[in-house]
Amino acid sequence: MRHAVVLAAALALSGCAVEAVYEPVERVRAVAWAEPGPPTLTLVTVISNRDGSGAHTGLMVSGSQRVIFDPAGTWWN
Repeated sequence: MRHAVVLAAALALSGCAVEAVYEPVERVRAVAWAEPGPPTLTLVTVISNRDGSGAHTGLMVSGSQRVIFDPAGTWWN
């Protein structure tokens, strides 16, 4: 049992050693988009399209850029 816990911990922590990969700043600036009009905050109820589970709240912020904050998962459009 102890060996399994140590192995699981080692595998979980191995992801921390990977170097993060980011898009170049020029590419990010080229695809950045801002909604015309005043800044807004939109509260969104997020539900899985696959099975209807996972109802939680996300936040869409429209200002100098549009950002979607989904604290419980990943957003796919």
